[in-house]
Amino acid sequence: YGFAWTPMVGNNGTNRVSISLFEGEAIIQVSGKYNPSNFIYQLFFVTSRGRFLAAGQPIGLSFNHYPTNAESELRILSGRANNVGITSLGAHWGDVDSMGYEMHTAGNTTRMALN
Repeated sequence: YGFAWTPMVGNNGTNRVSISLFEGEAIIQVSGKYNPSNFIYQLFFVTSRGRFLAAGQPIGLSFNHYPTNAESELRILSGRANNVGITSLGAHWGDVDSMGYEMHTAGNTTRMALN
């Protein structure tokens, strides 16, 4: 959270992609593709300004995480990984009050776990 990052997982042989959020911009949707027998192949992030970031290959079944409250944004992305890639993913949503310092819980999406 913030400046705390975990080590990168997945295939190191591809190009890395990134997006810098503008002031007031937030991630409002996390989608992607996965294979139920092993791992997530693609992640797709959509921002409140309609911009997006796609990473990985569009192979497999689709999933879509989004908040139940229209005022919420992605606060934490959690999951598990092995030496091949990401094996489970959870999106945790919340909104920040008007002072910008207190997070209020606004619900979590269903976690997707692979066998």
